[in-house]
Amino acid sequence: MRVFCRIRPIPDGASVHNRNVGRDHFWVSKLECEAILADADGKAPGDKMAFPANVAARLVRFHLIDNVRSIPDLWTEQEVKRCEFAARFEGSGEAGVRRFSFHGDFAQETADRTRGQDGHIDGEFSIDVKTAKIIRFRAYAKATGWGSSTYAKQGAIDGNFPLVYAIVDVDDSASRIVPPYGVSELMDYERPALVLPKSTGK
Repeated sequence: MRVFCRIRPIPDGASVHNRNVGRDHFWVSKLECEAILADADGKAPGDKMAFPANVAARLVRFHLIDNVRSIPDLWTEQEVKRCEFAARFEGSGEAGVRRFSFHGDFAQETADRTRGQDGHIDGEFSIDVKTAKIIRFRAYAKATGWGSSTYAKQGAIDGNFPLVYAIVDVDDSASRIVPPYGVSELMDYERPALVLPKSTGK
């Protein structure tokens, strides 16, 4: 899948650097697709499902991130403050295709609180049962962000700003050649760790 990030709307007086579009690639493995299909066995349309923890962590640490002005500092496992995702089985389509939807709340923040974001994502995807491959993916997220990464200081916005993300399936030469930024940085992309704050529920 390809991930697009924009600052929208751009705050009044903000630098032109904030008009850029951030791009990256997002991978979901065959094993993860097989696990989703197995979880859907015996379920009826509308039944709730768990969203794969690896996929949720991968999205929150490596893809729901401001890369509009330049390459971002990827979120560490300690910087993720919220990663709450859920899914639903939407039914089976023609030719052995199963459809799913998901939603999630996420938040990340550096230890010094100078950079972070808080947002929500909604999406849907379809998996081909025979190949255990995602053949359609659509997701949209909105977040409030603040601060900037090490190499994205130029044109940085003071205070909070709105971020939007779109994630869509692609099948072109770039998607087959260019890996996700988290992979190229030799991060724990396949099984991303999270150290979430303990619940303070009453």
